[in-house]
Amino acid sequence: MKVVNRVLAIIGFLCFITPSVLSLTYMGFYNKPNIEIKVVLIPDAATLWLVNAGFGIIGGAMLAYRNFLSAIPSGLMTSMAITGATLLYVSWRTTVLNIEILIPLAVGAFVWGIFFNGLNKLFYPKEDASKMSKIDINGR
Repeated sequence: MKVVNRVLAIIGFLCFITPSVLSLTYMGFYNKPNIEIKVVLIPDAATLWLVNAGFGIIGGAMLAYRNFLSAIPSGLMTSMAITGATLLYVSWRTTVLNIEILIPLAVGAFVWGIFFNGLNKLFYPKEDASKMSKIDINGR
């Protein structure tokens, strides 16, 4: 894997961690609960969903830029699933451990797998088949 691909993958994964962190911040979970936050990053729920959708599109495009037709919608759906799972998970909680952020990320990974594989087969059927087998599909 080239260095550029590694950097894009790291930035792409960070784009999928960010929606969960922003959702936790929006719900009022901070590291230091005694401090007063003077700047509100996410003023309402609609802004939270839109910002997280943007992170999902960027993250999907960076993770699989060669298959962008399937990566961008998959990234969007993954980000929305992570946001929804985080908001659902912390809606009844009073405290959250940092490790618990892995639960919404696991939901997002599952959604990414379903959407990316399905859309990849839809948009790139011959390319995937040629990668999986040694048979030349185009007959060259």
